[in-house]
Parts: sequence; C-alpha cells; structure tokens
Amino acid sequence: MSKRKDGKKEVDGEKVVLEYMQKQNRPYNAKIVSENLHGDVKLAEVTRILEELSQKGDLIEKINGKQKIYWYNQSKLTDITPEVIRELENKRQELKVTLSTTKEELMVEEKTNKILSSQLSNEELEKQLKQLSEEVSKLEEKYKKFKDQKITIDPKEKAKLLKDNEFFVKEWKKRKRICKDASELLTESSGMKISKLYETLGIETDEQNGFTLDKLIDYQPKRSLEPSRGKSKK
Repeated sequence: MSKRKDGKKEVDGEKVVLEYMQKQNRPYNAKIVSENLHGDVKLAEVTRILEELSQKGDLIEKINGKQKIYWYNQSKLTDITPEVIRELENKRQELKVTLSTTKEELMVEEKTNKILSSQLSNEELEKQLKQLSEEVSKLEEKYKKFKDQKITIDPKEKAKLLKDNEFFVKEWKKRKRICKDASELLTESSGMKISKLYETLGIETDEQNGFTLDKLIDYQPKRSLEPSRGKSKK
C-alpha cells in the first residue's frame, strides 16, 4: 500500500498499476506510468510493481537500450472488439507515418552535417578572407593609379594584374556559391527564410554592402594602358 502525495488516502499500488496498464493497453515505461497516475504511486514503487507484474506474467517486459518498456499481456485479454482492433490499426498507421517522416528529417540533417563538416572552419575562412582582402586592396590601389592616367605599363605587369584579377574573381564566386548552397540546404531543413537565417547567423551579404561582381571585374581603365610608342625616326 502507498500514500497519495496529499496523504489523504492509501491505495493498493499493484492493483492501481495493473488496472491502468490493462485499461490503456499500450507500452509504457515506469516514469510515464507514475506521471499518468498523478502521484498516486511513486516512481520507485511503480518500477518495482512493473517488474513484479512482468515476472507474474501479467505484463510483458522489453528492454530498449537502458530503458524497460511494459505492456499488458495480450493473451489475458478476452474482450478485444473490432473497435479496439481498428483503433490499434489506426495507431499503427500513424506511427508508421511518423517513423517515415522522422527518417527523412534525419537524412536531411545528416546530409547538412556532412556538407558543413567538409567546409573550412570559421577561423580558416576568416584567415583566407583577410588575405584575399589585402590582395584586393593592393590591386585596387594600383588600379586607381592607372585608371585616369595615360601611363606606360609593362605588358608583363598588365598580364599579371589581369591574371590576378581573374583568380580573385573566381575565388570570390566559388566561396559565394558554397555559402549559398549551404544556406539553401539549411533553410530547406529548418523551414527558415534565407534572410532570417542570415540575420540569425550575423551574415552580411555583398549586396547589402553595395558590392557586386560588376565592381569587382571593372578593371578596364577609361584611358589606354597600352605601352607608349616611341616617335618614328625620319
């Protein structure tokens, strides 16, 4: 016998638990049974009673990992009606759908995790970004000197500048694409809009800062950068 929390009444713990398990006819662990009985039987006693009832054959016990699950012994039921069977079948179908949905969500999460784990870390990205920014600044400084002036430039130097610019444009596009693909995958799995995702992660886009691809590749000066030609000899 055990007392209620309010101490007003004693109950037959084994009888209460057995009647509850028979009436519900569903698998439960000790914690759920104790909670659903609203404290009439404490968790420690429920755990003991479930163990004893399974040993008597009134309940069936199944160990799931570190947890024990119990349900009423179906062989002791004599009044399974068509309504009960339909209810159980409906419940089975619901659980089947839930299982399928959970598996799909798990696959998406695993795919997202695989993509993210293969990318550079934040520290590595910041380091590369700093290096690229420094290189871009140097190129922009050179470009500003050349843009509005008619100057003589070594063809090799010009070719190198154009090649460097092409490399940095390609790197910028690649990193922008990686970020976009990862962002779209995260929004698909979370249902969050991409603008909200960027806001949550504190990401500022190039467009928000007025930076576009056109500006990055606008290296052609207004005046010619061709080497000056010497005066022809008479």
